Amino acid sequence: MQGIKSGWKTTEFWGSAAAGVAVFLSALQGSLPPKYAALAGTLIAGLYALSRGLAKLNGKGFDAAVREAVALLEKQANATLTVKAVSSPPAAPPPAPVGP
Repeated sequence: MQGIKSGWKTTEFWGSAAAGVAVFLSALQGSLPPKYAALAGTLIAGLYALSRGLAKLNGKGFDAAVREAVALLEKQANATLTVKAVSSPPAAPPPAPVGP
């Protein structure tokens, strides 16, 4: 990751920080209800994290990163299914027929 700047040196960081301060000040002044201030702060932090994650793909490209993530999830799902199949109890025998 040689070509990636530190987080605080990016425009995404300073834009997010400015937006966070604006939301905080609006909530303090009462022009923004606390519920919406919390929502806005969460969105700002989430979008910043997303933008940094996309920046750190390190030249892989978005599609390659998504394929890699899906492959990892499939591998984990298969491992979980294998564990469940091995550790599941044996099936109960079918009920005995009733009648003459």
